[in-house]
Amino acid sequence: MLWTVKITSEGQITLPKELREYLGLRPGDQVTFLVRNGEVMLKPLPGDIRSLRGIFSVPEAQDWERVRKETMNLIAKDTAQEGLL
Repeated sequence: MLWTVKITSEGQITLPKELREYLGLRPGDQVTFLVRNGEVMLKPLPGDIRSLRGIFSVPEAQDWERVRKETMNLIAKDTAQEGLL
């Protein structure tokens, strides 16, 4: 399946109805965008964080510290942008 959409001047897109239905998306649902090798994958964000287990792969054990630091930085940035600090 292939859908083409336009990006508004605000950087927004509207997901076609058929795609929303295919993915089971409803108003208020969240999605994630994963960029890998220049391609973008859109996935519905599950409501339970435990279902996210295993979606990230880390090739070497020493990368865990880097992943932890990057994750904490992203959480802090998102929290600040939402005015929660």
